[in-house]
Amino acid sequence: DLFRIYERNQVVLLELFSSTLTQESIEINDLIDTEPQFSGNDILKINYFTDLENNGDSIDVINQRNTSEPGAKVAFYGIGEVPSISISGDANSAMSSQIDVINAKLANARLNNPAFDISLNASVDGSGNLIVDADYTATTPFTELQEVALLIAVVEPVVTLTENMGRYETGETIQNVLRKILPDAAGQYEAGPIATSGIRSLETITWPISEMYDRS
Repeated sequence: DLFRIYERNQVVLLELFSSTLTQESIEINDLIDTEPQFSGNDILKINYFTDLENNGDSIDVINQRNTSEPGAKVAFYGIGEVPSISISGDANSAMSSQIDVINAKLANARLNNPAFDISLNASVDGSGNLIVDADYTATTPFTELQEVALLIAVVEPVVTLTENMGRYETGETIQNVLRKILPDAAGQYEAGPIATSGIRSLETITWPISEMYDRS
Protein backbone atom coordinates (compact mmCIF):
# COMPACT_ATOMS: atom_id res chain seq x y z
CA ASP A 1 0.00 0.00 0.00
CA LEU A 2 1.20 3.48 -0.85
CA PHE A 3 -0.97 5.32 1.64
CA ARG A 4 -2.51 5.01 5.09
CA ILE A 5 -5.50 6.66 6.75
CA TYR A 6 -5.10 7.96 10.28
CA GLU A 7 -7.68 9.32 12.71
CA ARG A 8 -6.68 12.84 13.82
CA ASN A 9 -7.78 13.93 17.29
CA GLN A 10 -5.20 16.58 18.09
CA VAL A 11 -6.45 20.03 19.17
CA VAL A 12 -3.91 22.75 18.38
CA LEU A 13 -3.61 25.71 20.75
CA LEU A 14 -3.27 28.97 18.84
CA GLU A 15 -2.47 31.92 21.11
CA LEU A 16 -2.65 35.38 19.58
CA PHE A 17 -1.03 38.41 21.21
CA SER A 18 -2.76 41.63 20.21
CA SER A 19 -3.41 45.29 20.95
CA THR A 20 -6.42 47.42 20.14
CA LEU A 21 -3.97 50.24 19.42
CA THR A 22 -2.34 48.87 16.25
CA GLN A 23 -3.75 48.38 12.77
CA GLU A 24 -1.49 45.34 12.32
CA SER A 25 -3.28 43.57 15.17
CA ILE A 26 -6.67 44.27 13.65
CA GLU A 27 -5.57 42.89 10.29
CA ILE A 28 -4.10 39.71 11.78
CA ASN A 29 -7.15 39.21 14.00
CA ASP A 30 -9.39 39.47 10.93
CA LEU A 31 -7.17 36.99 9.08
CA ILE A 32 -7.23 34.46 11.94
CA ASP A 33 -11.01 34.83 12.29
CA THR A 34 -11.91 34.46 8.61
CA GLU A 35 -9.33 32.37 6.74
CA PRO A 36 -10.28 28.68 6.51
CA GLN A 37 -6.83 27.35 7.49
CA PHE A 38 -7.33 28.88 10.95
CA SER A 39 -10.80 27.38 11.45
CA GLY A 40 -12.07 24.01 12.55
CA ASN A 41 -12.79 21.99 15.68
CA ASP A 42 -9.12 21.04 15.89
CA ILE A 43 -7.99 24.60 16.69
CA LEU A 44 -8.43 26.31 20.05
CA LYS A 45 -7.87 30.07 19.74
CA ILE A 46 -7.10 32.45 22.61
CA ASN A 47 -6.56 36.17 22.04
CA TYR A 48 -4.48 37.97 24.68
CA PHE A 49 -4.77 41.76 24.60
CA THR A 50 -1.49 43.14 25.89
CA ASP A 51 -0.04 46.44 27.12
CA LEU A 52 2.90 46.31 24.72
CA GLU A 53 1.63 49.26 22.67
CA ASN A 54 0.47 51.37 25.64
CA ASN A 55 1.95 54.85 25.48
CA GLY A 56 0.97 57.64 27.86
CA ASP A 57 -2.79 58.13 27.64
CA SER A 58 -3.09 55.55 24.85
CA ILE A 59 -4.03 52.41 26.78
CA ASP A 60 -5.46 49.10 25.61
CA VAL A 61 -8.88 49.09 27.29
CA ILE A 62 -9.44 45.35 26.91
CA ASN A 63 -6.10 44.67 28.57
CA GLN A 64 -7.21 46.78 31.54
CA ARG A 65 -9.84 44.14 32.40
CA ASN A 66 -7.09 41.59 32.95
CA THR A 67 -3.51 42.83 32.93
CA SER A 68 -1.76 40.10 34.91
CA GLU A 69 -2.39 36.95 32.87
CA PRO A 70 -1.71 38.37 29.38
CA GLY A 71 1.39 39.95 30.92
CA ALA A 72 2.49 36.62 32.36
CA LYS A 73 2.05 34.92 28.98
CA VAL A 74 4.00 37.70 27.25
CA ALA A 75 6.86 37.17 29.70
CA PHE A 76 6.70 33.35 29.43
CA TYR A 77 7.02 33.36 25.63
CA GLY A 78 9.31 36.39 25.46
CA ILE A 79 6.88 38.29 23.23
CA GLY A 80 8.36 41.63 22.19
CA GLU A 81 5.88 42.90 19.61
CA VAL A 82 2.26 42.63 18.57
CA PRO A 83 0.80 40.95 16.74
CA SER A 84 2.49 37.67 17.60
CA ILE A 85 1.24 34.09 17.55
CA SER A 86 2.17 30.98 19.49
CA ILE A 87 1.20 27.61 18.03
CA SER A 88 1.34 24.80 20.56
CA GLY A 89 3.86 26.79 22.58
CA ASP A 90 6.04 27.87 19.63
CA ALA A 91 5.92 31.69 19.49
CA ASN A 92 6.44 33.69 16.31
CA SER A 93 5.93 37.24 15.05
CA ALA A 94 2.59 37.55 13.28
CA MET A 95 3.46 40.41 10.98
CA SER A 96 2.04 39.80 7.51
CA SER A 97 5.45 38.72 6.20
CA GLN A 98 5.42 35.76 8.60
CA ILE A 99 2.02 34.28 7.71
CA ASP A 100 3.51 31.55 5.50
CA VAL A 101 5.74 30.48 8.41
CA ILE A 102 2.74 30.39 10.74
CA ASN A 103 0.70 28.37 8.24
CA ALA A 104 3.49 25.79 8.00
CA LYS A 105 3.80 25.51 11.79
CA LEU A 106 0.03 25.12 12.13
CA ALA A 107 -0.09 22.38 9.49
CA ASN A 108 2.67 20.46 11.26
CA ALA A 109 1.09 20.89 14.69
CA ARG A 110 -2.20 19.46 13.42
CA LEU A 111 -0.43 16.18 12.62
CA ASN A 112 0.90 15.64 16.15
CA ASN A 113 -0.73 13.26 18.58
CA PRO A 114 -2.28 14.78 21.73
CA ALA A 115 -0.32 14.30 24.95
CA PHE A 116 -3.48 13.87 27.05
CA ASP A 117 -7.10 12.80 26.86
CA ILE A 118 -9.02 15.44 28.84
CA SER A 119 -12.57 15.47 30.17
CA LEU A 120 -13.68 18.93 31.30
CA ASN A 121 -16.72 19.65 33.50
CA ALA A 122 -18.00 23.20 33.90
CA SER A 123 -21.16 24.73 35.36
CA VAL A 124 -22.41 27.99 36.85
CA ASP A 125 -23.99 27.93 40.30
CA GLY A 126 -26.84 30.08 41.59
CA SER A 127 -24.44 32.75 42.83
CA GLY A 128 -22.87 33.29 39.43
CA ASN A 129 -19.71 31.31 40.15
CA LEU A 130 -18.05 29.19 37.48
CA ILE A 131 -17.30 25.70 38.84
CA VAL A 132 -14.70 23.77 36.84
CA ASP A 133 -12.89 20.46 37.22
CA ALA A 134 -11.20 18.07 34.83
CA ASP A 135 -9.95 14.50 34.55
CA TYR A 136 -7.03 13.66 32.31
CA THR A 137 -5.04 10.66 31.19
CA ALA A 138 -1.61 10.81 29.55
CA THR A 139 -1.45 9.23 26.09
CA THR A 140 2.34 9.10 26.21
CA PRO A 141 4.49 8.50 29.31
CA PHE A 142 6.33 11.38 30.97
CA THR A 143 9.64 10.77 32.72
CA GLU A 144 10.71 11.99 36.15
CA LEU A 145 12.59 14.80 34.39
CA GLN A 146 9.41 16.17 32.82
CA GLU A 147 6.57 18.19 34.25
CA VAL A 148 3.37 19.64 32.88
CA ALA A 149 1.23 22.65 33.77
CA LEU A 150 -2.55 22.26 33.66
CA LEU A 151 -4.66 25.36 33.30
CA ILE A 152 -8.11 26.41 32.11
CA ALA A 153 -8.73 29.48 29.97
CA VAL A 154 -12.03 31.36 30.19
CA VAL A 155 -12.58 32.93 26.77
CA GLU A 156 -15.32 35.18 25.41
CA PRO A 157 -16.09 33.85 21.90
CA VAL A 158 -17.26 37.24 20.60
CA VAL A 159 -17.00 40.73 22.08
CA THR A 160 -19.14 43.36 20.35
CA LEU A 161 -17.78 46.81 21.08
CA THR A 162 -20.20 49.40 22.44
CA GLU A 163 -17.66 52.20 22.09
CA ASN A 164 -14.54 53.02 20.13
CA MET A 165 -11.45 51.23 21.46
CA GLY A 166 -8.12 52.23 20.02
CA ARG A 167 -8.34 51.54 16.30
CA TYR A 168 -11.54 49.52 16.67
CA GLU A 169 -14.87 51.28 16.15
CA THR A 170 -18.24 50.87 17.86
CA GLY A 171 -20.10 47.81 16.60
CA GLU A 172 -17.02 45.91 15.49
CA THR A 173 -16.39 42.47 16.98
CA ILE A 174 -13.33 40.78 18.45
CA GLN A 175 -13.20 37.02 18.84
CA ASN A 176 -11.75 34.63 21.43
CA VAL A 177 -10.82 37.27 24.02
CA LEU A 178 -9.14 35.87 27.12
CA ARG A 179 -10.98 36.76 30.30
CA LYS A 180 -9.32 34.56 32.94
CA ILE A 181 -6.83 31.72 33.40
CA LEU A 182 -7.63 29.24 36.15
CA PRO A 183 -6.30 28.60 38.71
CA ASP A 184 -3.77 31.25 37.57
CA ALA A 185 -1.32 31.90 34.74
CA ALA A 186 1.15 29.36 36.17
CA GLY A 187 -1.45 26.58 36.23
CA GLN A 188 -1.45 23.44 38.37
CA TYR A 189 1.89 21.68 38.03
CA GLU A 190 2.26 17.92 37.82
CA ALA A 191 5.76 16.50 38.13
CA GLY A 192 6.82 13.33 36.35
CA PRO A 193 6.85 10.49 36.03
CA ILE A 194 3.34 10.32 34.59
CA ALA A 195 2.22 6.92 33.32
CA THR A 196 -0.36 6.30 30.62
CA SER A 197 -2.45 4.24 33.04
CA GLY A 198 -4.74 5.85 35.58
CA ILE A 199 -6.89 8.97 35.61
CA ARG A 200 -5.62 12.15 37.22
CA SER A 201 -7.71 15.13 38.24
CA LEU A 202 -7.43 18.90 38.25
CA GLU A 203 -8.55 20.31 41.58
CA THR A 204 -12.05 21.81 41.48
CA ILE A 205 -11.87 25.56 40.84
CA THR A 206 -14.49 28.15 41.74
CA TRP A 207 -14.32 31.53 40.01
CA PRO A 208 -16.76 34.43 40.62
CA ILE A 209 -17.52 35.45 37.04
CA SER A 210 -16.46 39.06 36.51
CA GLU A 211 -15.23 41.55 33.92
CA MET A 212 -17.14 39.84 31.12
CA TYR A 213 -18.49 41.93 28.25
CA ASP A 214 -21.43 39.55 27.87
CA ARG A 215 -22.36 37.35 30.84
CA SER A 216 -24.95 35.39 28.85
